[in-house]
Amino acid sequence: MNLKEKYWDYFTDKTKFKRPFGCTDKRLVKIKSEIFADTFFWSDVLARHGADNYRNPEDFKMQTSPENFEHCRGNFFGMIMQTMIRNNMLTSQTNPKMYR
Repeated sequence: MNLKEKYWDYFTDKTKFKRPFGCTDKRLVKIKSEIFADTFFWSDVLARHGADNYRNPEDFKMQTSPENFEHCRGNFFGMIMQTMIRNNMLTSQTNPKMYR
């Protein structure tokens, strides 16, 4: 399993309870190939936070500050949500507060 897959699985499955509203399994499946092909996404999420220097997300979480780890996770989901919006997967009916 490569590093992208490890972080994808960790953030979308093991921290499922922390996902943003509207970030469902079905929607994640639809955009997964697009996300995996997006080099900017992964450089922003992994390289910018130093996560690419660790073997897996658990090591990163244990050896970095909690703030850095949560910032990395937040960027991951922020960019996931941007991709969903760009692909018209989220509407005002999904989360009315998002569009006010």
